[in-house]
Amino acid sequence: AELYEDFEFAAVISNAVTCGDKSGIDSYLYAVYGTSGVSHILAISGLHVTMIAMCLYRLFLLLSVNKKISGYVSSLAILIYAAFVGFTPSITRASFMLIAIMLAKMFMSRADSITMLFVALALLLVLNPYSLFSVSLQLSFAASLAILAIEPILDRISAFFKEKGEDSGKRTNKFIYSSFNALITPALLSFVTSAFS
Repeated sequence: AELYEDFEFAAVISNAVTCGDKSGIDSYLYAVYGTSGVSHILAISGLHVTMIAMCLYRLFLLLSVNKKISGYVSSLAILIYAAFVGFTPSITRASFMLIAIMLAKMFMSRADSITMLFVALALLLVLNPYSLFSVSLQLSFAASLAILAIEPILDRISAFFKEKGEDSGKRTNKFIYSSFNALITPALLSFVTSAFS
C-alpha cells in the first residue's frame, strides 16, 4: 500500500494478486476487469504457487544448494504461501501437486508427472473425500491430465518445425516455421485441454 500510494488502483490490485486480499477493490474496478474479460487475473491461482516454488527451487540450485534441501525449503515456502492466502481450493490443489513433484524428484530417480498428478489427487481425496464431487477439482485435474498427455506430441511437433526451419537455411523460411510453431503448438494445447475437460 505504501509503495503504490501515489497510484489510484495499483495498491489494491497488487494486494489482490499477491496476497489474495480483494477487500480494497470497489465495484467500479471489478466492473472494469469483468467487462474486459480479465477478472480471473485478480484471483490467486496455481500459477502463483508454481512461480514462487520454481523460482525458489531454481535459485537454490543456482546457488549450489543440495537438491534435497532446495526441495524441502521450496515445499515449506509453498505451504507457508498457501496458508498466507487462505488455502483456497485452487491453491491447495497446486500446492499438493508441486510438493508431490518435488518429493518425487528428491527421492525417486525419475518423476513421472502423470503418476504424481494422481498422487496429489489421492492426497486431496484423503483430506476431503467430498472434493471428488467438486467441479473445479474435476476440471483442473482433467485439464492437467490433458496437458501431460499431449506434451510428448507437442514436443515432437515443435521439434519438427524447428528442424524444418534449420534445414531450409533461408531466414524467411526459418521465420515462417518458427511462426507456425508459435501459433500451432499453443492452439493445439488449448484445444486438447478444452476438449478433454
